[in-house]
Amino acid sequence: MWDRIEKEFRKDSKFQNIKIVSTERKKIYFVSGTLEFETDLYRLIALANECGINRGHLDGPYEDSISITIPGTNRAKRSHKFD
Repeated sequence: MWDRIEKEFRKDSKFQNIKIVSTERKKIYFVSGTLEFETDLYRLIALANECGINRGHLDGPYEDSISITIPGTNRAKRSHKFD
């Protein structure tokens, strides 16, 4: 599923600053990076749903993590460092 979503979002230049990350120990997958607008985040979540990833959010690895940042919003800073 995660390979499929990465292939799909690479087709859209709005998603050029994001990537799929997986933790080493538990192989937890999530998205990390920066988007320009909140509407891009909603489009990315919809794309994930189409690819079979139905979590409601794509941040990780923890429930309260913010790994997808959007300048000028409450997602302007990451709550954990992943890169």
